[in-house]
Amino acid sequence: MINSSRASLNVTVFDSRREVFISAIGAGGGKGAIFNFSLGAESELTEVVANSVRRMGIKSE
Repeated sequence: MINSSRASLNVTVFDSRREVFISAIGAGGGKGAIFNFSLGAESELTEVVANSVRRMGIKSE
């Protein structure tokens, strides 16, 4: 990612046969116990999912 920090992305997709619900939750933190703050990696991860959904032509709310 941006640096050697930890980042994770949880993606849930639910299909109710009428609608598809996609949830993307990103989390990130710095390296070590002292520098445990966000550097924006979680925003970038969720934006990857949002851009992919847009490219497929799916409308979002």
